[in-house]
Amino acid sequence: MGVVTEIIELDTPGEVQVVDLTDRVQGALTGSGLMTGIACVFNPG
Repeated sequence: MGVVTEIIELDTPGEVQVVDLTDRVQGALTGSGLMTGIACVFNPG
């Protein structure tokens, strides 16, 4: 079993902002080389 940590940083103009991270997360998953598992996305807010 492998564990991969990827940090995706971005700035938003306000407190309530919805950002589509799908492409960035997909890129991180593809680059990890892992084929199965769980992706946990966390926002410390």
